[in-house]
Amino acid sequence: MSNHWKYTMQKHRGKIWVGGSLLVTALVSGGLWLVVSEDSPFSETKEAVNYLADYSIMAKSDGGFDLVRVENGELVGQLPSITSKPMAYKASTDHEKLFAFDGDTLYQVQEESGELSSKVLASGFAGNTPNQFSTDGKTLAVYDDKLKTLSISDIASGAKTTIDDIPVLKDILIQNESVFYLTENEIVKVSNGVASKIEVGETLTSMQESDGNIVVHSRFGEDKGENIVLYVNSETMDIESLQKTGATNSLMLTNDDGEEFILVGHSVNGDTPSYEFVRYGIRDNRLEKDDLTLRIPIEANEMEYKSTNHVVDKDYIYMQSPTGLKVYDLKTQRVEHDIPYDVEYAMPVIIEKGDDTK
Repeated sequence: MSNHWKYTMQKHRGKIWVGGSLLVTALVSGGLWLVVSEDSPFSETKEAVNYLADYSIMAKSDGGFDLVRVENGELVGQLPSITSKPMAYKASTDHEKLFAFDGDTLYQVQEESGELSSKVLASGFAGNTPNQFSTDGKTLAVYDDKLKTLSISDIASGAKTTIDDIPVLKDILIQNESVFYLTENEIVKVSNGVASKIEVGETLTSMQESDGNIVVHSRFGEDKGENIVLYVNSETMDIESLQKTGATNSLMLTNDDGEEFILVGHSVNGDTPSYEFVRYGIRDNRLEKDDLTLRIPIEANEMEYKSTNHVVDKDYIYMQSPTGLKVYDLKTQRVEHDIPYDVEYAMPVIIEKGDDTK
């Protein structure tokens, strides 16, 4: 059945929106909004490990970094500028490290015992600051939008693989020494220099690791008033399942890699502008849509949600806004922490803790 998914969307797109086994039904009209209760799927971690991130690493425009306590906005640590060049930033999938790349040198910045530290992971790339890169600290993947090439480097050995003729690259992810990237209509995996791909047939937007595999968001179905999310086996590159999002122009927020659910949302106009989010759990290697949805009001001057400027962990959404870092509590449905800051990039430091922590 998994192999069948690879070809269904491209060859039978006219039928994919009909019921049956290909897709579960769309959101029921007038669906139930979230009510915070013991049974709420957004509060299921209430009695388990549920905590606020201790810190946020704030990358500043001068190339320096500040460490800020999330609970009260206190500045607790600083690093002076590490480069005079513009930098691009990428959080590790577990949100414990921040990677900064200036086109020549790759830096790692992290919190240690309430202080900031940095180190150089690799240098000598002699390129421009990329608009897209990804790393796990062992492999570095850099897309050059002028040359339309993707360069994949092993940081320890310096071995390099270059993939040419990629007109558009939507997203990059590194998992278990394999590099995954999205074009407009392909999901590609590069492992040991060998590429394998799935042709999806419609505009792909973003992807993330979840429960050891890959979740991909696609604009497929815009003409039907839908988008979709796909759950892809990262080993076999089979599409194990997919779900409708219930709306067009939707987006998938990025999770801390320990979560076994994702949030997909879209903007809702009205007297109170907001974002409507649906949660998808990952169970038995399948995406399952939860019955409840969530609406988050947003001020007119707020930054729009993007997969790259927000992260979800447990019952919190950490949102980098034009004015700093905001932390939205899914249980109370309010911004519980607001840290005003002039920042280029903000990353919550999320470290697994025991049940006795906040």
